[in-house]
Amino acid sequence: MTSFSLTDMFRSLPQQQESNLATDSLMTTLDSNSNSFPVALDVLETADNFLILYDMPGFDKSQVSITLAGQVLTVSGERSDRDRCYIEEADITNRIAIERGYGTFMRTVTLPSLVDSCEVCAFLAEGVLQVHVGKVTPESLKGKSIKIN
Repeated sequence: MTSFSLTDMFRSLPQQQESNLATDSLMTTLDSNSNSFPVALDVLETADNFLILYDMPGFDKSQVSITLAGQVLTVSGERSDRDRCYIEEADITNRIAIERGYGTFMRTVTLPSLVDSCEVCAFLAEGVLQVHVGKVTPESLKGKSIKIN
């Protein structure tokens, strides 16, 4: 069994932060709107595509917008204050803790290689938005002969 001291844990923090900074400078920006909230994401890569996963508990697909322009994928949306609570506002006597975000959000991801805008699909299920973006293949970059009709 391996044990780690608190010193060992803090010693590894700069390496973890450096790794995160390299990833962040590569791809993501947050909305700077004062009424916005963060949406966590993961960006994964396979040989054929990128998979971007967003934590979006409580969202319906009608509240989310996705655009792809070149290598830049933007996911934005809004959750209103009314979506926060299932009881009447007048019945609330005290707000003990408010942690769930509401307002707008926007996450922009710049993907690290050329993508195929014809090979994009998205699914929202069980609080996770999955966006699949196909990579440009060497075959698609080759020129092709066009027949004249």
